[in-house]
Amino acid sequence: MSYIGSTPTTQNFIAGTDQFTGNGSTTNWTLSRFVNSTNDIEVVIANVVQNPTSYSVSGNTLTISPAVGNGTAFYVRYLTTTLQSVGVSDGAITTPKLADSAVTTAKVADAAVTTPKIADAAVTSAKLTAGAPTWDASGNTTIYGALRSNSTSPPTFQNSGGTQIGTLCRAWASFTPSTGAIRGSFNVSSVTRNGSGDYTANYTNALPDVNYATVATSNQYNNGQSITVGIHTSSTTSVRIQSGIGNSASYVEGTISGGSTPIVNCAVFR
Repeated sequence: MSYIGSTPTTQNFIAGTDQFTGNGSTTNWTLSRFVNSTNDIEVVIANVVQNPTSYSVSGNTLTISPAVGNGTAFYVRYLTTTLQSVGVSDGAITTPKLADSAVTTAKVADAAVTTPKIADAAVTSAKLTAGAPTWDASGNTTIYGALRSNSTSPPTFQNSGGTQIGTLCRAWASFTPSTGAIRGSFNVSSVTRNGSGDYTANYTNALPDVNYATVATSNQYNNGQSITVGIHTSSTTSVRIQSGIGNSASYVEGTISGGSTPIVNCAVFR
């Protein structure tokens, strides 16, 4: 016979029957063939043909519920059809059987690719979305945007052995002593000038406790003597710093040569 197009593939159907004996408890039975639906088989229990609605089939598993009685013989006949039902057994599809680019995103379930499935060093900078951290062959990392901690504590820096070797400044401010005007700051919302040489730096976000270190400096002189800055009191919401000369009981401010602006700096670490 002549055909238009490719010659149809011929499939030969081979009749077959699977024999079983019920035990009163088993409901799932393994067939010798894979079938597509209950229309591909006929189930006969104790020589009584069963209605296809009384059982179900998936691949090569036949489910009969309730279970066939103990000692009751039954069999499954594979029906002659135009095309034989063809199934694929577990593990039968190997890598060479998959066409290039055949596995698309639509075929991969959400969260299906887990860490053990990713080879070491397989995730390179080129595989990361724009704005994600990147690193070079020397281990230098570039971070875009905010550096976030996974807890309420600030991020810390560790060496290759996991030992903490540094932390971030929790708050700092540079301000004009005569007015308390802030020149630049981080986590300091305002500086209150309580009086000459007496200032309170108020935090934007409170610290967890008062167990922190404050460093304060100034570029001022008074009567030819350097003004020193010290810590008066610390709280979770502010730190009070005062400036003076030597053992003087009074707090003073000063000037600097050249007409530059006097400044006071403070930084908080925890």
